[in-house]
Amino acid sequence: MLAMTWLKAITVACWRRPDLGKHKYSKTLQKQGSGGRSDVGGGWSEENARITQFFPAEVSPQDKVDASKKVSRKLMNKLGGRIDPYLNDHGSGHVERVSDNLDLIRDSMEDSGLTQEELGHPHTEEEAAAQDVAAQLHDVGRAMPIPGYSHAVASSELVRKDREVPLTNWERERVARFVALHSQKASQELFGTSNLPELARRGALSREEAYLAGELRVADALDIGVKRVERNTQGEPMETAVKRLRSDPRLSKEVVNARLSHIYGHQAIKDWRMQKREGKPMITFNLDSSQLDDKGADAAYRIKDTLKDLNSTFLKGRFHVGFVSSDSESVQNWYKKYGYIMSEDVKETRVYIGRSA
Repeated sequence: MLAMTWLKAITVACWRRPDLGKHKYSKTLQKQGSGGRSDVGGGWSEENARITQFFPAEVSPQDKVDASKKVSRKLMNKLGGRIDPYLNDHGSGHVERVSDNLDLIRDSMEDSGLTQEELGHPHTEEEAAAQDVAAQLHDVGRAMPIPGYSHAVASSELVRKDREVPLTNWERERVARFVALHSQKASQELFGTSNLPELARRGALSREEAYLAGELRVADALDIGVKRVERNTQGEPMETAVKRLRSDPRLSKEVVNARLSHIYGHQAIKDWRMQKREGKPMITFNLDSSQLDDKGADAAYRIKDTLKDLNSTFLKGRFHVGFVSSDSESVQNWYKKYGYIMSEDVKETRVYIGRSA
């Protein structure tokens, strides 16, 4: 208990420095050099990044992303067996989809003008690289958990300890913070709220940090389609895992049904797309009409969770939602029957229903 209290104390203390550029270089960190922890000692700044640089200056942003990919795959290949096999995919396939989602989201946010409004400039190469490194490492804590803490907090601590990805101390701390913030649960643990704009208003985060971390949170949440449950983290076909799940004597009926509902929800969602409509980003969920009769409620709950993630970022009230399928009548009937599940999450959102192209 004492160790857990200490970890939370130093982690939260680290977050009480929203304007990192104003802090002077710490003598403590000078002594610690590359072996020091990023969550003790002085504050973080661009100056720190230069002084504590212990990798060649010519390392490119893409080199850093590539190195993080190797670290992520190595950890998952070695330790991924520790992750619950009845969960949806949290392995390399999920990581790559989140990375692809980030590319789409950054383009859409810039096209809609939200990035310019919040950051004052398009995404820089360094900002995008920090997000991409965080995307590669955001779930490694599932394989190396810290008892009593969410996987995102564990992942962020692993980022802070890592020395294989060629990051300066300042960059490493930035990535660690993005990793923690990708999860509503971790944000709640650290700050008592998962709302990133609220944390920026409080001064717990800079507005830039909250915006960029929010894009990662959205990218993770939007890995919502059927690909997420084709295989589990260990690469086993989900059908095989489901057979074991149904007969696992260690699990209660309630737990089994909850896991099955999660899997079924993904199976009823083919994919999603994002485009601009009426000056705002529009996120359209393409539903499998053949699955809606049996798994319609499950799909609605999966989408509800995703909308909660979106509404905890700067996207709240600034995006539209679409629901489509190959059969427009079936998706209309689905929304009439199960729309109440998502009603709180679309209050500030215009909803469009129709047929997929």
